[in-house]
Amino acid sequence: MIEVALLEPEIPQNTGNIARLCAATQTPLHVVGVTGFRLDERAVRRAGLDYWPEVSLQRHRDLDALYGLLPTARFIYFSTRAEKSFFEWKFDSHDCLVFGPETRGLPESLLRQNWEQSLTIPMLNPKVRSLGASSCFESASSSSGWFSFTVCLLLILINHRARGFPSAKSISDHRH
Repeated sequence: MIEVALLEPEIPQNTGNIARLCAATQTPLHVVGVTGFRLDERAVRRAGLDYWPEVSLQRHRDLDALYGLLPTARFIYFSTRAEKSFFEWKFDSHDCLVFGPETRGLPESLLRQNWEQSLTIPMLNPKVRSLGASSCFESASSSSGWFSFTVCLLLILINHRARGFPSAKSISDHRH
C-alpha cells in the first residue's frame, strides 16, 4: 500500500488536509521529526478535526525510525530541485512518498543520497517553481494549499497507476 511521509511539516492546515485525504483513501500517514504545531489529542479536538480517528497516523523521531518501520518500502522523495518527473516513474504499491517542510523542502544531502528516487512535479512555465493554491485549489486550505493539493493529486494518480482506481459506480455501491 502506498504510504505518505511528511518530514517536519510546518503548517497545520496542510497536514490536516493531507491527513483528511489519507483517511479518505485509507493511506497511512507518517509524520517525521518535529512539527511546527501540536498534534496531541487536545489540539486535534480543539481544531475540530472530526475525521482524525480515521487517520492511520504514526509519528517518528527521525527518518531512520521511519526506515526501520518500513524495511521493504521504496522511498520516493519529492522536491522542486529534482530533475526526474514523477510522470517518468513507475510507482509501486510499496512506495512511501516523502515530502519535506513546506518552506524549505527536503535537505539537499538527503536528495543527493537518494537522487535516483527523487522526483519533481514538472511545471510548464519555468517562472513558476511549484503549484500555487490561489489559482487551482483556493478553497482547500490556507495560504499554502499547494502542498496538500500536490499530495492529493499525487495520491490519486499514483494509486490509480499502482493498484487501479475504483470506478464511480463501485464507490457509489460501497456507500449504499
